[in-house]
Amino acid sequence: MRDPIHATKKWLEKTVISLNLCPFAHRVLEEGKIRFVLSRAEGMSGIIEEFVLECHHLLKDAHSSTSLIVIPYLDKDFEYFLDVLEHCENYLEKTQMDIHFQLASFHPKYQFEGTEEMDRSNYTNRSPHAVIHILSVHEVTTAIEAYPDTTLIPENNIRTLSALDDKTWNQHFDYKT
Repeated sequence: MRDPIHATKKWLEKTVISLNLCPFAHRVLEEGKIRFVLSRAEGMSGIIEEFVLECHHLLKDAHSSTSLIVIPYLDKDFEYFLDVLEHCENYLEKTQMDIHFQLASFHPKYQFEGTEEMDRSNYTNRSPHAVIHILSVHEVTTAIEAYPDTTLIPENNIRTLSALDDKTWNQHFDYKT
């Protein structure tokens, strides 16, 4: 099995940043503010426990502003991944940590409601492994205030992916989906 952290870093650099799918990712990666954490859990409670520990770590770590928790155990089951993500979001809300953090999610089988499985729009959130991305609300707010119109990002991403020729597509999405 390939190294999940290496594969996720490669995807972030080669796809997310090079295609500018997230206009904010390059700066935080360049500044070394992204933590990549490999989950070793194989069940809901273990994943939630690791998630909670990572949130607390981010609260204490002045240097890191975001974490990508890479969860290979969840690679095959997108619906279960969404259940885990919901529990993580509920934790943030119940503990009022949602004033500090918000979540983004990526998965090898990510599929937006109302789309076909292979619709290119799904690839805006597809990654080589299941990822729960913990973002600093403060950093997101600061980035949004400096960006002209964040509501256009999803539309721009879909347009970018739709315009790729097959060769370029395969260069960016060479991991198994």
